Amino acid sequence: MKAVVLDDNNDVRVKEVEPSNLRDGELQVQLSICGVCGTDIEKMIGHVTTSRVLGHELVGRITRIGGGKTEFSPGDRVFVHHHVACYSCHYCTHGSHTMCKEFARTNLDPGGFSELIRVPAENVERGGVLKLPNTVDDEDAVFIEPAACCLRAQLRAGIVDGESVAVLGTGPAGLIHLILLKSMNINPILAFDVNPFRLAAAERLGALTPQTTDEDPVSFTQTQTNNRGADTVIVATSAAGAIKQGLSMVRKGGTMIVFGAPSLDERLTLSPGTLFLRETSIIPSYSATESETRVILRMLSEKRITFKDLITHRLRLHEFSSEIASYSKRKDCLKVVVLP
Repeated sequence: MKAVVLDDNNDVRVKEVEPSNLRDGELQVQLSICGVCGTDIEKMIGHVTTSRVLGHELVGRITRIGGGKTEFSPGDRVFVHHHVACYSCHYCTHGSHTMCKEFARTNLDPGGFSELIRVPAENVERGGVLKLPNTVDDEDAVFIEPAACCLRAQLRAGIVDGESVAVLGTGPAGLIHLILLKSMNINPILAFDVNPFRLAAAERLGALTPQTTDEDPVSFTQTQTNNRGADTVIVATSAAGAIKQGLSMVRKGGTMIVFGAPSLDERLTLSPGTLFLRETSIIPSYSATESETRVILRMLSEKRITFKDLITHRLRLHEFSSEIASYSKRKDCLKVVVLP
């Protein structure tokens, strides 16, 4: 079978590999569609901060089942979450499920960009596999994982109706944040990006945006919030400088969500005294759990949200190469998905 492999030299290739044998409780899933995440691109350009597995926004059909009892059957159309927590360690019992050692260890084999994927028994047993109803098509279901990540961040920040929210970065993650915020009737929502194409997408989704990408986000935010600043600022970009900018946009007593994943060697100079006097809360949010994926699936099933219009590029698995990283720099690109 064909699978995308990232080797130790950060070389990305489609290779012929043997499907993994299934153990008790495991599933084999045939690829239907898999989204390309910003973290996949970071790995492809050499910024590997987590595992080397590529592809985790997976939708497919079950083709085989390992031994043991299961609620699943061959032919089931499913969303598969790549990480699951143990739910019993200190981190899990204190609500930090994404910090669990098991969370980082569990993953898809060999990854979502593969004709056939082995799903570990832990992922199956702990709710990492969701059957998809006919009311949710593949191109919406492929957003379950990234949307769940956005939802968890918003829940951690405690965003509620009546607040103003500013989103820095309107790539796929920022736009998903906007869609979720609109479903919560958050108003106003401000959005900023250096790419006019992405900024226009945010405006179509109902966000207030500057007339040009050159307009100062801090001044624009002040104008739109009676000179208070936004109640919550979501930094949905990996650019570390956006974090510093976000701190200038949030109101006194407000919250900034660090949602992008800056390189581990990035450094910022901040004033702790200013943070103290302004009582600014900084909340980083990494990944999502089965709790959020179930909520997103329910919202999709109820037609409260849709994401598929964010897809701008569809590639076949055999077309995958390191060049896919360049799509993130294209001015006309939002979301890239990979098909069999």
